[in-house]
Amino acid sequence: MINQEKGMFSINAKICTFKYNIFQKNNILLLENQKYVVPIYQRPYQWEEEHIRRFISELFISFWGNNCEPVLEQLFYGTMQFSKSKNNEQEIIDGQQRLTTLYLLLFVLKYIYHEVNILKDFQFSWLKTKVNSGKQQEYLERIREPNFKFSKKGSNPYQINATIIKEILEEKIADKDFDVNIFLNHLFTNIYFAVIETDVNLSKTLQIFNSINTTGLDLNGADIFKIRMFEYLRDIKKQDESVFEKIDYLYKIIDDNNEKIGWMESSMLDILGIYQYILISRHKLPRELYTYATERFYEELFDTILNINNWENFKNHTKKIHVDLADLEKIIKIRYEWRNVVYKNLHDACADSLVWWSRYSRYYSLIYIFLFCFYEDDNCYKNLMTFLQKISKLFIIYSIRYNKAIYEIHAFTYDVIEKMVTKKFDQAITLIIKKIGKLEDHKGWHDLEDLLNGDIVYNSKLKNIVCRLSAMLHENNKLKNWDSIEEIKNNIFNGNVYIDIEHIQSYNDEDESKRDTIFQEWGDDINAIGNLMVLEYDINRSLQNTSYSNKIDKYSKSVFQVVKNQGLTFKKWTIKECQNRKKQEVKKILDYLFKNRSEANST
Repeated sequence: MINQEKGMFSINAKICTFKYNIFQKNNILLLENQKYVVPIYQRPYQWEEEHIRRFISELFISFWGNNCEPVLEQLFYGTMQFSKSKNNEQEIIDGQQRLTTLYLLLFVLKYIYHEVNILKDFQFSWLKTKVNSGKQQEYLERIREPNFKFSKKGSNPYQINATIIKEILEEKIADKDFDVNIFLNHLFTNIYFAVIETDVNLSKTLQIFNSINTTGLDLNGADIFKIRMFEYLRDIKKQDESVFEKIDYLYKIIDDNNEKIGWMESSMLDILGIYQYILISRHKLPRELYTYATERFYEELFDTILNINNWENFKNHTKKIHVDLADLEKIIKIRYEWRNVVYKNLHDACADSLVWWSRYSRYYSLIYIFLFCFYEDDNCYKNLMTFLQKISKLFIIYSIRYNKAIYEIHAFTYDVIEKMVTKKFDQAITLIIKKIGKLEDHKGWHDLEDLLNGDIVYNSKLKNIVCRLSAMLHENNKLKNWDSIEEIKNNIFNGNVYIDIEHIQSYNDEDESKRDTIFQEWGDDINAIGNLMVLEYDINRSLQNTSYSNKIDKYSKSVFQVVKNQGLTFKKWTIKECQNRKKQEVKKILDYLFKNRSEANST
């Protein structure tokens, strides 16, 4: 025991087993009526299968070695840190993931072996969580409901991991002489933990927790942000400790939205990445910070603000930087509302997907930055469509011209962000239109038209951009039915259909004797847009390298209009037809990229 009266700081350390300890009977985790609480400042339970598999494998190795015969070796499973017990409750400062996984392991064992005496009366009320304003507790309680079903779908981490544990257990004990009573006794008796108990206030507890984070605990930037944001609001903004509940509430909003949707649409790290760009632009921070990983950005920001370390890119700016919970809540709201936007045509609907498929997908967050800046404007969504149409075309042009993202466009995008954050929409659009320019501005070095006319297969990103853009331009842009628009968008860009890029004239013809002649005759056109189009994976694989006449019938079964048009327009397929089609496709693409370039307020 270490006791420091002046700071009211005490530490007690001991070695504990889980349920039975023949040497020191009180040194067990599951003392009668003892409960463990995951406090509000912790991250959610989020171990993945690799962590669980390693955890259970170590248990079984200590149980029956490598020969599946009980050896019952003692196993030390690390350190856990708790607050001092008050009213039979202790907060888990360190060890949530392991303790919760043990909880789920016992839950699964009781499910499988519910008639075993040691499990019949075993209760599962000893663990609860306050994380994310009660959302995690709601998830935890659901697995104890009578109608619980094992599933790895959805957003409930306890349900998902219980299912994983059940699968791993069934693997471990399949076709083996497994005695669950001996295993449980081993689990309760031979698994040891070093337990540290501390008696401090929230601020000091957070400092301890933060110290653990910096010495190797596997937390992500969103976990650490929660703590650093609390320290910032408490120490710099002089708010009291209740502000932690406001911080935690933001995480709950994200959890609630993800559950409503049914998948992990966003995360706090995603939200912080959007806010990072806003903070850099709003406070005129060094542009190098745009390139920082989100975790690094906030770590160095708070280090500098809290006088832990004066990082070069922050040290002269901290007095003017203001990090606001209201900003974050607004971004979260925008992030999920964006899903409900209804577009007026297919090209509008696909503009954001073109950004994502470009070499500048990191700037997909421009959507949310735009909405953050102009959300209250009457023409917000109309102007957003204009913005997305323009910026997606710019990104596509430079993604075709260069085989990698180039600094020129990164720097240009920073200019655009700064125009948006200062609410200068017209200036931002004018900037983009000027950068797009005319086709003549993209001649010469990295000539856009020459590249579109040439071999596009050598670069996978280029091939996918051009072929998917071509597919979009074959669809009906005058469609008014939103469901049809969304289906086409998702088929081409969002993985509803597993796509291959089809060589209409097979690259390796089924008649091997013709291959050399075809390569000599077709040259680069074998890999040009005239001979390429998107096609469903299943259809493409069924075609193999057959002749064109055998392909036409199966083309008619495609969901893509570009494929159906191919069979309807070209009854035969030679180099001449290929070159004619290439001219048509290149013209469509160039018209799309440069038409109406000067109309700043049109889509």
